[in-house]
Amino acid sequence: MHDLLQELGWEIVREQSPKEPGKRSRLWSHEDINNVLKKNKAKGNRFNSRHGNGVD
Repeated sequence: MHDLLQELGWEIVREQSPKEPGKRSRLWSHEDINNVLKKNKAKGNRFNSRHGNGVD
């Protein structure tokens, strides 16, 4: 029973944002976590390259 509740919880969270894991309240999949971290890092690098070191 516990496994079914866990899977139901995962599905509810996935439905929050099926195509953009970064907008979900929680991440379980290592692929989703990796993709979100890479995307956030790329955004940070783009900011830093436009504004010097990112510090005003």
